[in-house]
Amino acid sequence: MSTKQKLTLGIAAIFMVTLTIVGVTYAYFVTRVTGETTESINISTANVGSVEYQPGNGSSDVVTLADVLPGTTLYKSFKVHNTSEDTASNFSIFMTSTPTASTPQFVHAKDDSGCYVSTVKPSNDGEATATCFDGTAYNNVYVTLYEVDDTEFATVQNDGTITSPDVLTDVITAETRVAAIAGTGTTQATQDLKTDISIDGNATKYYVLKVEYKNTGSNQNIENDAALSLKASIK
Repeated sequence: MSTKQKLTLGIAAIFMVTLTIVGVTYAYFVTRVTGETTESINISTANVGSVEYQPGNGSSDVVTLADVLPGTTLYKSFKVHNTSEDTASNFSIFMTSTPTASTPQFVHAKDDSGCYVSTVKPSNDGEATATCFDGTAYNNVYVTLYEVDDTEFATVQNDGTITSPDVLTDVITAETRVAAIAGTGTTQATQDLKTDISIDGNATKYYVLKVEYKNTGSNQNIENDAALSLKASIK
């Protein structure tokens, strides 16, 4: 084999090795970018660009209904702040509802006529009728979302009560039933409360979420010990 042929084969071998290394490196890079993109989408529920969710009253962002009596009302405050100095932005507020595992559920029935009678027991004892848990929204759990000013925001206490409910006047989401998933599992349900809200640069918007477990005036024993967690966030 001549020197020229050896040189040609050597160059070709180096070229093939280089292509192999580049290909492997590119494949690894693409996988890493895909993973990081998915992760950032998950984080975006608390931050949307320069717009960030900020907690309000209480030690948790979650409102929990557990061992509550019919007629109970709780309030959760939160803020949304645009960290950009001079650029307006848009965001939406949504809420997730999650039944607590190993506890009864609140009724979410298409037809609740047979649910509120003394013979029907909570959903975790195997005696409750399945039709009481096959709807898309809880029958007696409602939320209302208010936009307030900083003074009204401060009226919500750490225990989720409020000193003057009459200050809540600017309703941005009228009283609505909380979304549920058909069946008695613990699958999380999501619902939009307000979309496409504009916020100026360096501005803060204040909100109060009212959560009410209504008293129907009937036998609600089926919901004894029921538990549900609600969380508002932004996207």
